[in-house]
Amino acid sequence: MNSPASPLAYADQLSAARPDTVGRAAAVITILAVLFFSGAFFEQLLIGSGAGGGISLQVRILNAAKLLPVYIAAFWWLARYRRLAAPVLHAYLLVWLFLIYFLLNGMFRPEALLNVGLWIPSLMVFVSGIGISLRMDFPRFVRLLSGTLLVVGVASLVYIYFIPSMGLMQGRGAVGDDLSNSSLYGVPQGVFIHKNKLADAMAMGVIIAIGARGIISTRYRIVLFSLSFFLLLQAGSANKLMGVVGAFAALLTWRLLIGLTRSRIGAKIMLFLLLAIFAFSIPLLIDIALTALGKDVTLTGRVYVWATAERAISLQPIFGYGPVSIWDGPLGFIPELPYFKAPHAHNVLLEVTLQSGVLGGILATAAILSLSNQVLSCVDTRSPRFTLALMVLVSMLLRSTFEFNFFSGSDFSVFIFAGLFSYLVLDTRIAPAKAAAFAPAAGQAWRRPAEFRQ
Repeated sequence: MNSPASPLAYADQLSAARPDTVGRAAAVITILAVLFFSGAFFEQLLIGSGAGGGISLQVRILNAAKLLPVYIAAFWWLARYRRLAAPVLHAYLLVWLFLIYFLLNGMFRPEALLNVGLWIPSLMVFVSGIGISLRMDFPRFVRLLSGTLLVVGVASLVYIYFIPSMGLMQGRGAVGDDLSNSSLYGVPQGVFIHKNKLADAMAMGVIIAIGARGIISTRYRIVLFSLSFFLLLQAGSANKLMGVVGAFAALLTWRLLIGLTRSRIGAKIMLFLLLAIFAFSIPLLIDIALTALGKDVTLTGRVYVWATAERAISLQPIFGYGPVSIWDGPLGFIPELPYFKAPHAHNVLLEVTLQSGVLGGILATAAILSLSNQVLSCVDTRSPRFTLALMVLVSMLLRSTFEFNFFSGSDFSVFIFAGLFSYLVLDTRIAPAKAAAFAPAAGQAWRRPAEFRQ
């Protein structure tokens, strides 16, 4: 077999090879990571259907501890393949700088121990995606991801239509607010504890179905797309739906810009400007539409939440309030929504600035822009790696206007992006000369070479 252009390309050629024991273990860890980060099944078992308010500390610890096997495996693979991991870790440099600043900023506060506890998931969601990418070849990762999401989708349909006491939202919401008289009551949540988690998982399912061309069969992609899109609509999350539609539009726009301009830098600037215009025009367009329909024009209260966050930032702009933030105290009280307790600022930049100050907000923005620039620097704009990484990234960027996803902890879409971005880096930054080191002896299953374990 001739040496391919890159180690990851070689791994693709061997994706159908018989997996060894470690390969099967990696598959199990990947499936568990998808289930645990998405919150499917296990959070309902631990916390209860439609519950969230008044969760005991013991249950919270147990819910966080379920990810320990994934964390341990990720660290093991990072240590074992540390030379292979080096360019990937370097690609995340600004992410690590922000997280270090975020940690130090919270260490000198009365609630320092709690701050560390909140910081660990924000770090480990990236480490988990990187670790899995080092051990699992890309096609197999996509197949496991799509297969697990398909199972989650089918199970969610069963819950919604045959076990409505678990499949529909009821009881108390994520911050303890009573849902019995809320528009959320009775909304499908499937195998999750909230309809937004169902929408997040199914949005990823739609994106994978679109971008996995050549990796999974067309029939399989159609089934995954149809089921995921149907459940995304059932969950009623306009934000997640907007993210998916915007991601697909961005993919087509980028390919068009690359074809029209000879300058990749110019194409990047044009795409960022278009995304910025789209993101900032969304609130105005929604406001106009809702006003015409005579409905709530506050974006379900987000306008008031944003105003409260901005007032708090103006009082302590330098270092912020720490990871615990303001929402449990008097500063987090929203006069226009006296019975609503916001869990966060419903905007990534506002929440990060609240927690870590203006410098933290600048570092977080720089980290996100760095990741975006590296994705758009990919030469092969039609490869599944690029397609999936770009669509997940753009979906997260558009949604970040209305929700807290980047650096929020164990966010499912962040985990998916971390894995996809790592594969993209491995395929484009490893020197082609090192591909020969991946050639196994005749008749042997593929393993990472000893050179990359040193």
